[in-house]
Parts: sequence; C-alpha cells; structure tokens
Amino acid sequence: MLIAQSRLTQVQINRLALQVISLLASQPTPQLSKLQSAARDIDAAMTALNHELGGSIPFYRGNDSDFARALSLIPQEYYEQREDILGSLRFWPNVRYWKEQGVYWMKSTFEDMLASDNELLGVVK
Repeated sequence: MLIAQSRLTQVQINRLALQVISLLASQPTPQLSKLQSAARDIDAAMTALNHELGGSIPFYRGNDSDFARALSLIPQEYYEQREDILGSLRFWPNVRYWKEQGVYWMKSTFEDMLASDNELLGVVK
C-alpha cells in the first residue's frame, strides 16, 4: 500500500517492514511479546498513513493501481510536477500477505540475532 512518509527513505521503510513482518509472523512468546506489540503498533501507524493519503494528494482515491494509472496519464506539460507528488510516497507491504515469508525471515535471520542480543533482551523482559 502507498503511504506518505517523507522522513524515511524507501530503503529504511523496507528494513523496518522486514522486521515487523518477521516479528508478527513468529509465534508469540514472552520474550517477543513487547517486540510484537511494537511491531503491531508500527504496522497500524503505517496503515493509518495510507488512509490519510487522500488528504495530502487530492486525486488519490484509496486504490493504488488506479492512482498509478492516473499518474501515467498526466499530460506532458505537467510531467515535471510528478516529482512533487511522488517525492514523499513510499510503499508499505501488506503484513498479512507476507506472513508466510515472515516466518522464513524470522527463522533464517532474526531468531538467532534476537537470542544473542542481550542488550535487546534486557529491554523487552
């Protein structure tokens, strides 16, 4: 889903999304519960940014594909203004769609990192 977020780059959002999806896809445990709660809050905040997108971009009507189609049909004389519109747009993945992949990411990458990060474990316990 598209979101308006000028403070974070798409790369930063991708890294955050990878961790959020991995945490939400993992089985709830007492060790991860605070992290999973934070991940749910982050996903809810990003989803809210999608709902607010219509307020910052008047011709966004809640459908990403229709919006992309409309941008592709902008007349040539307005083409330079596309950057003004697209400058703060970012993509946030649908967490439910990526859940199965998130299980893999957690097992392959984050599980060992979380288990060995004593500083992080001290914060979430």
